[in-house]
Amino acid sequence: MPPESGELMHWMAQWDQRGHRVGLGEAEQF
Repeated sequence: MPPESGELMHWMAQWDQRGHRVGLGEAEQF
């Protein structure tokens, strides 16, 4: 996997903490 993948996961994790949709459907409940 390219190095960018790690940054993307971190970015998505921050979005999840802020209560935004992460595209996985798990954050939709927020």
